[in-house]
Amino acid sequence: MVKKSRKWNKVTTIHHFKNLKTVRVFGIARVSTDKQAKHGESLEHQREVITNWARAKASINSPQEWRLVEFYVENEDRDGAKRGRTATKRAGRLGLAKALELAKARLIDVIVVTKLDRIARNVKDYIEISAEFNETEVALVCLDLDIDTSTPDGQMIMRNHANLAQWQAERIAQYSIETAKRHVQQGRPLGPPPQGYRVVKDGNGKHTLVPDPVYRKHVELIDKLYLTFQSIDRVVLELHKKGYKTPRAKTYSKPQVSRMLQNIRYMGRQEYDGEVYDGNWPALRSETTQGKIEQILNRNRKNRRSPNRIIGMFISFKAC
Repeated sequence: MVKKSRKWNKVTTIHHFKNLKTVRVFGIARVSTDKQAKHGESLEHQREVITNWARAKASINSPQEWRLVEFYVENEDRDGAKRGRTATKRAGRLGLAKALELAKARLIDVIVVTKLDRIARNVKDYIEISAEFNETEVALVCLDLDIDTSTPDGQMIMRNHANLAQWQAERIAQYSIETAKRHVQQGRPLGPPPQGYRVVKDGNGKHTLVPDPVYRKHVELIDKLYLTFQSIDRVVLELHKKGYKTPRAKTYSKPQVSRMLQNIRYMGRQEYDGEVYDGNWPALRSETTQGKIEQILNRNRKNRRSPNRIIGMFISFKAC
């Protein structure tokens, strides 16, 4: 186990390792499936690979010692059984959390994994994690990508991966923008359907919206109630009285009703990048109804900001 911390000078990771008599290595092993836990990518195999790597580093850098001070088995139960688990979020990667804790405490010098997916979801995630450890002057080694940030070559490979990841991210972002723009120009809906609709495929296999036979009535009732009472609070109260629930079996809230009243997709349209486009789905709300709703919403907003209302609220507060 890790025992004692050491004081650090403000030097780069590369030069720092040259001055150490002993480099403390923290290994992380994990498996994503029960099949991997028992065959091929076993935890025992990962331990062997990391141990051999540390020995090779010690041999190359003799008389400097590279010592495996801890080997963290992420998916090992208390009874010692190996369980495959997939961790798609940072919160689910306990080995990473443990390593970061030790790095901040200056108790380790190098973190080693056999493959990228043992510590990160992808190269971009790995680069971000590496940057966190670099702040504590702890090197991060990924054996399958031949990345070792304790060496100049490893730093160069990391920068190349970072540049490639940034280029890929920008390309994907640009492609997503172009695809979304093309979809709205074709009238295809973007994002999840608003309440009252469900997603189906048209005759060409493209996604579109059709009215939901149950929840379209909720939209129509909300419009009718708001035009009658001209108050979102009253609409919510009436929905509660009638026992109306959302598709997730929850009661309607004021913010939710407000968003529904302002959603132009109920008119068969959608907004993208500041422009409004016609959609290829049937409307549940006419332009006339939307216009009346907007007039009431705007009037209520002005009333909430009016000086007389603020003074009245102040007088009521004083009276209490």
